[in-house]
Amino acid sequence: MVNILITMNCNRSCSYCFAKEKLQQYSVSDRPLNISLQDYEKVLEFVIKSGRNSLQLAGGEPTLHPHFSQILLEPIRRGMHVNILSNALWNDEIRMLFEEISPTRLSFLLNIDHPSKYSETEWSIINKNLASLSKGRNVTLSFNIFEKEPDYDYIFNLVSKYDIKNLRLSFSMPIIFGSKKNEYIPLEEYRGFAPHILKFISRAEHLEALVRLDNTVPVCMFTNDELVPLLLKEIIESRRNFVCYPAIDIGPDLSVWRCFGSSGIFNRHLDDFDTVQEIYEYFNRVFKPYQIKTFPLDECKECEYAIKGICQGGCIGFSVAHCIETGIYPLETAEKDILESRYRLAETSKIQEYKFPKDILVLLHENGDSMEIPSSMNGMLDLISKGNTPKATLEKVLGETKSDRDDEDPLAQFLTNSANDKILPMIQQLIDRGFIVPMMTGNIVPKIKKNRRNEK
Repeated sequence: MVNILITMNCNRSCSYCFAKEKLQQYSVSDRPLNISLQDYEKVLEFVIKSGRNSLQLAGGEPTLHPHFSQILLEPIRRGMHVNILSNALWNDEIRMLFEEISPTRLSFLLNIDHPSKYSETEWSIINKNLASLSKGRNVTLSFNIFEKEPDYDYIFNLVSKYDIKNLRLSFSMPIIFGSKKNEYIPLEEYRGFAPHILKFISRAEHLEALVRLDNTVPVCMFTNDELVPLLLKEIIESRRNFVCYPAIDIGPDLSVWRCFGSSGIFNRHLDDFDTVQEIYEYFNRVFKPYQIKTFPLDECKECEYAIKGICQGGCIGFSVAHCIETGIYPLETAEKDILESRYRLAETSKIQEYKFPKDILVLLHENGDSMEIPSSMNGMLDLISKGNTPKATLEKVLGETKSDRDDEDPLAQFLTNSANDKILPMIQQLIDRGFIVPMMTGNIVPKIKKNRRNEK
């Protein structure tokens, strides 16, 4: 789900907050603290165009935006689901607005600290707001682990009092960039927190509440006996908790970054992309070396799970921090090397053709992964698997255009550059997901299997 940071203003100063660096960055520059309605509409259209039907409003504290009501209602009117990441300190006007919105269209992820961190008035406001949220069915309470002896009794008091059924456990991530620092648990100490997590889960189950571990952790922080039930209950998921997926944060000035833990590098602008999927593919590509070529702990280098790409060793922010500390950075495969290498369809992959909802090709991997590609890519895949490099394939596909025009013709150059921009991320994704592999010896020509139902 895309996170739209509609404001960088916040009415709290949590010691563990890993957004501090970005909040400070915006506050000391001429960048807008609040997203304009015009830019918000632009983001909304972008998300809808990308085929997404949900989004998350975040910040700062999103309810502090001067046009929050308008910002919230616009996507809901368009049939979308909105999740709000908040501290639950909104005013009576916002509370009454929430009460008028169907809980099927609105949900909440609430970061609530220990009562000792609030004034009596603030704690009263939080309780009043929780009481108004449809018996907590669309509410997830988040507990952040940042202290050596986490005190979560108050969370279960709230769960019991307001019949809340969803809980998120999250380790606070370190601030890497800028002068602001926060409280967090060093990665080396994660193993010692397994008993706390298991106890937290046990108490939640006693109250019939579901728990989800939110961020990436090392596989080795749990024993096999501890890990199996966590996986079966989907408290932990390998694709979320051992190798992370980009969160995608969009700031008030339409800057785009992967997540707060890595927000100091590879920032882009929304205008650089056509769809949300392109953003995911970009951040997957540029951060891949930080997941498979460098690790936050030295012991990870010899770990079979890391070697097989099953575990990245914890939050990617720790890997980035390790690179900054050592001055050694992983190198991404150069675009030139990708375009000039030879590939073949992996023996573990096949191509399936479908007629509906339109003529499409789907690459199927024996590990269960699948990837939809345009039918126009069939010819390119065929040429690539016959030993042609992606560069040579492009030249063949664009040969007719180039033969009619001078090499320096702006239109011909534009078509070539556009094709490069589209095919390079596609090839990179095919490589990363194991659908195609470098050609060593021999060759496998892809055979398209047609759906028999569609042939009738």
